[in-house]
Amino acid sequence: MVSNVNMGVFFLLVKLMLCSSRNLQATINPTIGAPWPMPQKYTPTGNVYAIDRSSFRFQATGETCDILTSAFARYRQIIFGTTLKFQPQHGSDNGNALTTASVKVKLECDKFPSLESDESYDLVVSASGISINANEVWGALRGLETFSQLIVRRSLQYFINGTTITDFPRFQHRGMLIDTSRHFLSVDVIKEHIEAMAQNKFNVLHWHIVDDPSFPYTSTAFPEMSEKSSEGIILPEFDTPGNQKFSFMQSNPDITTFMSKMSFGTSYSKLEQYYMQNLLNIIGKKLNKGYLIWQEVIDNGAMVQPDTVVEVWKGGYVEELAKITKLGYKTLLSSCWYLNYISYGDDWRKYYACDPQQFNGTDEQKKLIIGGETCMWGEFVDDTNLIARFWPRAAAVGERLWSDMSLKNAAEAAPRLEEHRCRMVSRGFAAEPVNGPGYCPEEYTMF
Repeated sequence: MVSNVNMGVFFLLVKLMLCSSRNLQATINPTIGAPWPMPQKYTPTGNVYAIDRSSFRFQATGETCDILTSAFARYRQIIFGTTLKFQPQHGSDNGNALTTASVKVKLECDKFPSLESDESYDLVVSASGISINANEVWGALRGLETFSQLIVRRSLQYFINGTTITDFPRFQHRGMLIDTSRHFLSVDVIKEHIEAMAQNKFNVLHWHIVDDPSFPYTSTAFPEMSEKSSEGIILPEFDTPGNQKFSFMQSNPDITTFMSKMSFGTSYSKLEQYYMQNLLNIIGKKLNKGYLIWQEVIDNGAMVQPDTVVEVWKGGYVEELAKITKLGYKTLLSSCWYLNYISYGDDWRKYYACDPQQFNGTDEQKKLIIGGETCMWGEFVDDTNLIARFWPRAAAVGERLWSDMSLKNAAEAAPRLEEHRCRMVSRGFAAEPVNGPGYCPEEYTMF
C-alpha cells in the first residue's frame, strides 16, 4: 500500500517531469569566428592562423587621421584586453604567427559620417598577412569590426580564420530609435547603446526626444543643436503635436474659434493638415533643412518637399510602401521592427524575415527604399533594460539592412547569431539569450 504522502511525492515528480519536457528544443551550436552581419562576399579558406598578441599591431599604409588611430587602440583593447596576462615564447608556437594588420584608406578622412559615406571595404587574411582596404575611413572602421569578429581565443592563444571578404551595406540608412520622452535614459547607457550599434553596423541613432508625456529639452540654441546633428549619427526628433488625443483640441475655445475662422467646421483632420503644412514650411523654407516624417503626414494629404524621407510604421506596410514610393519619396520601414513588443521564444526570426523591398512595385520604386529602423518605444523601457531588450534581437534587423537580400534562412543564421550574442556578452553588453538553452564561454557579469 502506498501512503498518501508517497502518492503526493509521486504525483509531484510526474508533474515536474511533464512540465520540464514540454517546449524542449535543441541547443544551437555556435559558429567559430563567423561575422555578423554577414558580408556581401565572404569566402573562408579553411586555414587557421595564430596571432601574436604581444607584438600585434595595426599599421596605416594610406591616409590616416585621429579617427583611424583611435580605432586602432579601441580594437586592440576589444580583441586582446588592456593588459597582457602572459608573455608568449617567441620562436616556438608563435614563430609563424601574424603580427600586423595593414589598413589602407585611399581618401582623406572626413570629419563626420553621413548617409552618403562610403562604408565599403575589402579584407584579406592569409599566410602572408592581414590587409584591410577602404576608400573612406568609415569603410575601414567597418572592416576593423569584421576583422575583430574573425578572431577566436582559446585559453591564452588567439587564432584567426583565413578569409577573403568584399563588403558594403545594402541600405544606406540603418537606424535605431530610442525614446527619452517616456522614461529617462542616462548618457552612459545611450553611449553603451551606440557602441553596440557600431558592433552591428548600424549608422543612425533616431533620438525621439520629446512627445506628449514630457518635453525633456530646454535650450534656446536650437540652431546649434541642428548644426551638431549634421555629424550624421544623431537624428533628433521633436514629435509634435505628439500622441495627443483630439479631446485637447475640443476642450480649447481658442482652437474652436480658429477652426471657425478658417472654415474648417468640425474637421480636426483639416486642422491637423494646416498645422503640419505650416510646420513643414518653417523647417523647409526658413531653416533650409530637409526632414524625415512619419507616414500619416502623407496619408493626411500634407504637401511636402520632393526630397522628404517618409517612415512607414503602421500595419499594412506592404501596401503603404508601394503607395509612398509611387509618389516618388525616399522611404524607410520600421513597421515590423518594433522591438518594444516582446514575446516568448526566438522572436528574432520574424524580424529577420521582414524585408523593406518585399512589395509590389517597379525597380525604380524599390530604389527609393533607403533602409529602415528598429524602434524601442519607452513606455516600459529605461536604463535597467534598454540594452537587453534591444540586443541581440536588433542584430537580426542589422543583418537584414546590411547583408544581401538573398540571405533569408533563419535556421542557417541561428548558429552565427548564437556566437554573436556571446561576442556581445564578452564585450560587456547585457545581450539576452535568443535561441533557447545554451551558454557563453564568458558569461555576463555586472561587476
